[in-house]
Amino acid sequence: MTIQDLQECGKIIAEMESIKEQIELLEAKLYYAKQPKIDGMPHSSSAGDGSDMIVKYLDTKANYEKLYAQLAIKVQEVEKAMEAKLDSRERQAIRYRYIQALSISEVADKMAYTERQVHRILRDAEEKLCQ
Repeated sequence: MTIQDLQECGKIIAEMESIKEQIELLEAKLYYAKQPKIDGMPHSSSAGDGSDMIVKYLDTKANYEKLYAQLAIKVQEVEKAMEAKLDSRERQAIRYRYIQALSISEVADKMAYTERQVHRILRDAEEKLCQ
């Protein structure tokens, strides 16, 4: 287990958040798509029927699910390594920092420690995991 393995969890989470926003935008566009006017007059074909948007939505959703599966595997690897080498306080700090991708100050707030204590806990945990 390396620091890069831990950081990869945060990267996957950030990418998933970005994709989740894209999915929400596409869902809104699909939901509020303009209905074609029915007035008997011909219309240009450039307006499209929304099928491109549906395909993009489905592709984006599939990408999100793929990343979710990668994250689940990575989290299992991290949890297994942590269980063998770390105490509960160190495991919690690693979960907050790398799996939930929180900042040091957010970790400190959640754990009711100072930022300096969190840095020390994380440093010790990272050293143990990398052995």
